[in-house]
Amino acid sequence: MADENCLILHRKSANEPKVKEAVKYVRSQGINLRVRIPWNKKDKPRVVREALDAGAKRIIAGGGDGTINAVVNALVGKGKKKPRATLGVLPLGTANDFAHGCGLPPRARKSVWREYAEAIVVAMLLALVIRVFVVQAFKIPSGSMIPTLQIGDHILVNKSAYGLQWPADCHFKLSVPPATCYTSNTIADFGDPERGDVIVFRYPEDEDKDFIKRIIGVPGDTIEIINKVVHVNGKPLDDEAYTQRVDPGIIEGKINHRDNFGPVTIPEKSYFMMGDNRDQSLDSRFWGFVSEDKIRGKAFRIYWSWSGHGDWTQWVRWERLGQKIN
Repeated sequence: MADENCLILHRKSANEPKVKEAVKYVRSQGINLRVRIPWNKKDKPRVVREALDAGAKRIIAGGGDGTINAVVNALVGKGKKKPRATLGVLPLGTANDFAHGCGLPPRARKSVWREYAEAIVVAMLLALVIRVFVVQAFKIPSGSMIPTLQIGDHILVNKSAYGLQWPADCHFKLSVPPATCYTSNTIADFGDPERGDVIVFRYPEDEDKDFIKRIIGVPGDTIEIINKVVHVNGKPLDDEAYTQRVDPGIIEGKINHRDNFGPVTIPEKSYFMMGDNRDQSLDSRFWGFVSEDKIRGKAFRIYWSWSGHGDWTQWVRWERLGQKIN
C-alpha cells in the first residue's frame, strides 16, 4: 500500500516541467508529495525533521545529492535506535522514479502504436485548424490570371486576411476534408477587401469550385468597360502592370460582355472580380458579383510552380518559387 506522506529532496526546482509531471502523477495516486531543495548542509536535517513532524513516512534523497548522512542522522534522531521513516536513494527525475520512491508501482507506459496514433491525430487536428482559420494551399488550374499566376502555380491563401472566419453552411461527407463549408461568418474583423487584391472565393454558379480573380470594384463602385478599357467610377483603371489582352478584336456588348459591359453599381457586401488575362477569363462580366461571405481568403505567396513542359530542366519554374502575389 502506498504511503500517505512522502518528501523528496531534490536539486531541481519543483517548477521544472519534468519534475512537475512526476509530482502530478504521484499526487494523482493519493500521495501527499512534497519536493524540497535544501539550501545548505545545515538546512537538510531541518527540512527532514519538519517533514517527519508533518507525518512523512518516506524520505527520498536524489542520488548524488550528498545528503545521505544528514538525512540518516535526522531520521534516526538523538537517542533513537529506530528510524522514524523509510529512507530511499534514487536517481530521481522521471515520474516513475518519483513513484517508486514514494512506494507506488511504475506508471504504465503507452504502447508505441498508441503514441504514434496520438501524434498523428494531434497533427491532423492542428493541420485542420491551420487550413480552416490561418492558411490554405491552392493550385492554379487555368490561365485566367496570366501573367500574375501561371498554370501549375501552387499558392498560399491567407484565410484570416480580412478577419477571423467561422465556417458556416457546412455539408459533411466521407472525404478529405470531411466537410465543405459554403459560407463563413466573421467573428473578428481585420479590414475589408480592397481593389487590387487577388482573392479565392466560391464560384457563384458552382460553389463546390474555388475561383481566383482580382478585385476590380468594391461596394458602391460603378463599373463600366468600354472597348476593353475598365472604368471605375467614371475613370479608366490603370491596370497595364498586371494584365494582358491577347485578342486585338473588339466584341460588341450586345453579343458578349467581354469588351463592353455596364455600367453597373456594386451592391453592399459584394465585389466585382476580373481575371488578369482579360480576354480569356470567366469572371464578373459573365456571372455577376461575389458575395462577401463567399470569400475564402487573400492569395499572398507562390510556394511551388510546376510547368511539366519542354526540357525536364524547365519543368520546375524555380524563379517563381517564393514570389509575392501582387
